Amino acid sequence: MKGGNILKELRTRFTFAGALHRLFYAYIMMAVPTGDAVLGAGGENSGKERKKMKRKIRTIMCCCGNGVGTSLVMQMTIEEALARLGVDDVEVLFGSLSDLSESRADLFVVSEEVVPGLSGVLAIGLSDLMDEELAAEQLKPILGIE
Repeated sequence: MKGGNILKELRTRFTFAGALHRLFYAYIMMAVPTGDAVLGAGGENSGKERKKMKRKIRTIMCCCGNGVGTSLVMQMTIEEALARLGVDDVEVLFGSLSDLSESRADLFVVSEEVVPGLSGVLAIGLSDLMDEELAAEQLKPILGIE
């Protein structure tokens, strides 16, 4: 393959992978029971939910559909965000959406498309799974950092 053809092939594959990713999350959203997320990507919180955010976060779990690729990327992003914030006493795990349980972690990180379908757990949704600066901004209020 010539150089231009390789780039075209890579663009086609990544576009296809992105489309599959969106379809997969649309499917997951139909399978997950709906409810109010404790903390959505837009940050719309009731007073009760704000009180929940004051608790000490010791464990963060990043979750995706199968608990392999996307959740691992989110784990690395969250670890970099925590390092940027100077937080070193929080354990970051990764797993699948079936691992979502209040007993597994204090905070869950998912793709923002998944947040509206969550209930009963403290969760944030990332719009850009690799943006550590954005992740750090979303973590600040939860960790009590100003």
